[in-house]
Amino acid sequence: MIFDAEKDEDTWTHRMRKRLRRLWESNVGKSGVAVVAAFLFTLYLRLRPKPAYLNSKDAPVSLLYQSAPKGVIEKALLSSTGRIVYFLIKQKGWHRSNLTNGMQDNILKALSNTELSTLPESWISRLATPALTALPFVYLAMVYRMLNNSMRDKSFNPLKNKKSFKITFNDVAGIDHVVQEVSEIVSYLKKPSHFEQLGARLPGAILLHGPPGSGKTLIAQAVAGESGVDCFMACSASDFVEMYVGRGAARVRKLFRDLREKAKKHYGRWSGRRKPTAILFLDELDALAKHRSQFNSNDEREQTLNQLLTEMDGFDRDTNEVTVVVMAATNRADVLDPAILRRFERQVYVGYPDAMGRKAILQIHAKKIRHDADIDWNALANGTNGLSGADLRNMVNEAALLAIREDSSTVSQSHLEHAARRVLGTKLQQNTFTR
Repeated sequence: MIFDAEKDEDTWTHRMRKRLRRLWESNVGKSGVAVVAAFLFTLYLRLRPKPAYLNSKDAPVSLLYQSAPKGVIEKALLSSTGRIVYFLIKQKGWHRSNLTNGMQDNILKALSNTELSTLPESWISRLATPALTALPFVYLAMVYRMLNNSMRDKSFNPLKNKKSFKITFNDVAGIDHVVQEVSEIVSYLKKPSHFEQLGARLPGAILLHGPPGSGKTLIAQAVAGESGVDCFMACSASDFVEMYVGRGAARVRKLFRDLREKAKKHYGRWSGRRKPTAILFLDELDALAKHRSQFNSNDEREQTLNQLLTEMDGFDRDTNEVTVVVMAATNRADVLDPAILRRFERQVYVGYPDAMGRKAILQIHAKKIRHDADIDWNALANGTNGLSGADLRNMVNEAALLAIREDSSTVSQSHLEHAARRVLGTKLQQNTFTR
């Protein structure tokens, strides 16, 4: 192996530059630089050479009056403020005396035959006055910045994508009726002119409800991927539930405002659509939009829900600059408020797949693993009754992990059956997977 010292040094220098750049961009790096700079400045002030008169001894003014007529004072220095006088006595060194108002004239007369000069004002003294003047304004600016940062709400950061997820209907199986329901939305978003000629109106909100793990989030991602919208955002409705009144409503307004701005930014006129399009997906809608009653009141939750209702009512397809489709998912549609249910013009139930659907789902997830060619998918589908799409995905992954644990090169039928028993949580009989 040939060792290239120059190349190795360049690589090390490049790595160090990257690390220093990351350190500087972080708040810790900037704070560390400020601390080091303050330490070096303090060290400079402590170690720099000081004039001899600064090491003078305190002495009463009477000593100056007694020494001046004798001619033993070699030099005298008067501070710029006239409050301190430094005088050098032969063979005794520097002395310092504090002066009061009215004593300056007497000092000048006493030192008339002595070399007397006035000390220039130090840079600290020159900066003291403007610094004290600016200090209240600096304090107010810091308070304003702290309040502004606290109101900015950096904790809320919904998932944003320029062109949505790269998921299509080819990645969805077992819920064909749901795909058929939402395919009209995709067709409208792709070619709105065909629908507008017939006077058809796009459903502005779609509610996907059903048991957990049935594929509600996957459907929303597939709609965004198939339609090629200009902007797709996904977040949980629980992100809007806050302790402080007004915070949730502000988050709702910010979310819809960012959604429209991002759709305008990434709008491509070549797509054939006459205006930008966007999809907003709200997961776990029941966390925000539960049924309201006079006995169970929550001002913050109701204010946030009212703001959401207002934003959803504001989607006028003829005057609004951005076409927005709201898709929401919930496991408990029965607890939703009637006002929010009315806004969802289409409500689609997403249930667990049947045997044919489970087979299709298993085959989709099996494309990502290396498996034997003689896998009996029908037997696996019949033996996994009651499993959701998410459970089937977990089952295929468990089978792959089991094959790795046994140091097998491929996933076999036995691996999948063992994974199915593990996901089901019970020890199934071998004849459950009938071939």
